[in-house]
Amino acid sequence: MNNKIKIVSMILLGLVLTGAGCARTPSEYAARKAAEKLLEGNAGGNVNLDIQDKSVKYKANGVEMVAGGDVKLPSGFPTDVYTNIGKFVSASSFTANQGFQVSIETSKSTAEAYQFYQDKLKADGWSITGTMSFGELSTVTAEKDTRIVTVMVSRGDTTATLITITVSKK
Repeated sequence: MNNKIKIVSMILLGLVLTGAGCARTPSEYAARKAAEKLLEGNAGGNVNLDIQDKSVKYKANGVEMVAGGDVKLPSGFPTDVYTNIGKFVSASSFTANQGFQVSIETSKSTAEAYQFYQDKLKADGWSITGTMSFGELSTVTAEKDTRIVTVMVSRGDTTATLITITVSKK
């Protein structure tokens, strides 16, 4: 994922967590407008930003993202990448590289989730190409056909474990 998309994703998640989209007061409205301008500058074009109660929807230049609220898998997400392990907290699709990124909160420990994804990817025909584990941050990378998947498992801000799955063309 390129740096601009990372910046936009971080801003969107911050908006969801702080509730900046509610705009009940003039200062909240001003904060939301400032965030929209910042997103437009980082996205390099027009941004269609829809901020609702505790959720954010973003669409610009071939990138679509939903965070907070009722998040679902993006249309076209590969069926051979397992995601039914917890609650979706964000989902993105990227037209340029036909890629996807989803973040899922689970009650599994980081060690359990990490081992689960190593086993599940192998069972689903993916070839593991790399693993890394450092405390409560672990990643597994695998390839299949013309695609690559990276699963990052970490401790979230709460007691939940956060799983971030990125799928793209090689």
